[in-house]
Amino acid sequence: MMNETTYQTHYVPISAWMVYQRQHELGKDAPHVWSDRQMPEFYLEAHTIVPAENGTHQLGAASPLMREKVQAVCQLVDDEQKVHRYFQGLIPSSVLNMQIAPEVLIWKVKAAQRSISFDIEGLGKGEVPCPNLIFKVVDNAQLFVFATKTDRIHEQTPLYRAPFPNIADGKVCLGSASRWIKEPETYEALMQQWESIFFHSSFNTDNDHHRAKQSLPDLWKPLMNTAAKFPKKQLRKTPLTLNDLLV
Repeated sequence: MMNETTYQTHYVPISAWMVYQRQHELGKDAPHVWSDRQMPEFYLEAHTIVPAENGTHQLGAASPLMREKVQAVCQLVDDEQKVHRYFQGLIPSSVLNMQIAPEVLIWKVKAAQRSISFDIEGLGKGEVPCPNLIFKVVDNAQLFVFATKTDRIHEQTPLYRAPFPNIADGKVCLGSASRWIKEPETYEALMQQWESIFFHSSFNTDNDHHRAKQSLPDLWKPLMNTAAKFPKKQLRKTPLTLNDLLV
């Protein structure tokens, strides 16, 4: 926090905003430009700041404050509040694409045995072989997940539906898991956070029976707590390629 002396040393006032609030209903002698219903609740003016004697300043002429100016200042404040993430070292080879504003990060997650909890009749919690996956996170708020048949990814790599509940058109329904979203300082921590949210949440909704060529209970039950590999032939292809996810 900068003190008053710091402000006076490094900053010069250039504008002051005045906010007026409507206090009374329009009287009979008021101009007929506005009706009571049309008259805005607030009116904003911007005053120029002009130098005065002894190094002080005073309010100058006023003019209506335009919406564009308010929006520009609000955007500056919003940008200051955003976390500016960074990579701790070399960019991991799993990262496929990224964008700063809006913040988008896309990476691949290799096939592996993972502990998954299915809150679905006929399934429970156990170790299962997950296929290769593509994660896309937007503004640290939305997660999209797709599957691939290979971890050798290029722009034309076909995308398949991720064979898990709680996913519609690639978008993961976070539900109560959204409470675990934090604002990590690094991209590595961001990736770890979203993988943890996805794999450690309890999958509990299976309203769509076309995520795989079998029903999800029939797909996952024989794989649970075995050394089997994920059967790629069960993946259901989408019309998308990786290029459709890139920003």
